[in-house]
Amino acid sequence: MMENKGKILVVDDLEHAVRMSETFLASAGYDVAIARNGQEAVDRAREAMPDLILMDCLMPEMDGFEATRALKGDPATAGIPIVLLTSLDSVEDRVRGIRAGADDFLAKTFSQVEILVRVGSFIELKRLKERTRALDEALAAVGVGGRAEETGPDTVMIVQSDMAARAEMAAELGRQGYTVSVAATGSEALAGIGSAPPKIVLIDVRLPDMPGVDLVRELKKRLAFEEVPVVLVSRIEELDFDAIGMESGADEYLLKPVNPVEMLARVRNLLRKSAMQRRLRAAMDAAFQRATTDPMTGLYNIQFLRGVIDKEIAAARRYGQGFSLMVLDIDRFKSINDTLGHLAGDAMIRGLAGILSRLTRSCDYVARYGGDEFVVFLPVTGVQESVIVGERLRAAVEKTDFAAAGGGRRITISVGVTGYREGDTSADAIIKRADEGLYESKRGGRNRVTKA
Repeated sequence: MMENKGKILVVDDLEHAVRMSETFLASAGYDVAIARNGQEAVDRAREAMPDLILMDCLMPEMDGFEATRALKGDPATAGIPIVLLTSLDSVEDRVRGIRAGADDFLAKTFSQVEILVRVGSFIELKRLKERTRALDEALAAVGVGGRAEETGPDTVMIVQSDMAARAEMAAELGRQGYTVSVAATGSEALAGIGSAPPKIVLIDVRLPDMPGVDLVRELKKRLAFEEVPVVLVSRIEELDFDAIGMESGADEYLLKPVNPVEMLARVRNLLRKSAMQRRLRAAMDAAFQRATTDPMTGLYNIQFLRGVIDKEIAAARRYGQGFSLMVLDIDRFKSINDTLGHLAGDAMIRGLAGILSRLTRSCDYVARYGGDEFVVFLPVTGVQESVIVGERLRAAVEKTDFAAAGGGRRITISVGVTGYREGDTSADAIIKRADEGLYESKRGGRNRVTKA
């Protein structure tokens, strides 16, 4: 059974046009709903909440422009992308569509390549918005703020050998507030790229020194361009679905001669999509940070470390590569809290966390177990080596004056150390064994390291 790629509302008063779009889109994996005039489109959109609306401009009762204004003016449907289908080529009609709130345009003589690219791009953008909003709301519910909005000009690079076409495109983008750089060849474009890539690149399919798709591939090899959207500019007969798809890495296309309204719509939508992707990634990073980090110390939390240790157990069984682990806590911490107060105790926990972070390797994992107890996981490290590390940590803590951290006194720690043994099956079992070493250190007088 074909996967449902999304729901599309097709709006047209011509039966043959509706059936042609319905058949093609359904065969491509989309769920298609139909409306035959603008008012019906508004009603069906509110009822079905499609992922995208493909709508003819000229219809009886309510035309596409009026229906677009109604849908974009309703908060419930304002987020649904609308692509207007028209046989009218005048700039005025496209400007009218933009003013009504349309997101893009397609000529009614569109090819299958055109509609697949346009539909796929808008549905992906809509779903990005939904995922980002859901993640932002989830993070806000637990007190994690969203990422600050990006500032600075949107920069566009145009790679076009035709001087007149290049100048017209640059002038139109410049009038809309974009910062524009230009290149006449692929080599010039590659040479002109500085440390900060443009936000979007428009590339002619036919360049004098290389095909445009080759330039796309070359740009996408560069880490800084992995998420920079690229638009190929071509004639309809030059369009190759593979070339504008995953093979080359291009995100969209523009047909020659370039219509300025269409160009601005493509640039705007791709920049919006790119910003949404960055925002989603930042939100996911924040969610991962919250899920894996102890909020008081900034160290890993024990839940995350358990997962790491369980994976290392599996690796140790398979490859015979061991590891070790230590559990430590602050000696007589309860008396510190009782005499100096919990704020002083918290300051000492944070100070100890800083020492553990500074004196362990970048490949080691330091986690707060709870209260004043910590776990240090040392990959590919024997127990004897870890005892030496534990002694170094113990000595460093003993010498540290925690007055600067708000504690007003020196402290000591007790440490238990153990290593992976054949037959170990879980992180908890190994942590428990190290914990027993910690209690041996307590019974032995505190401020010491014990191997378990």
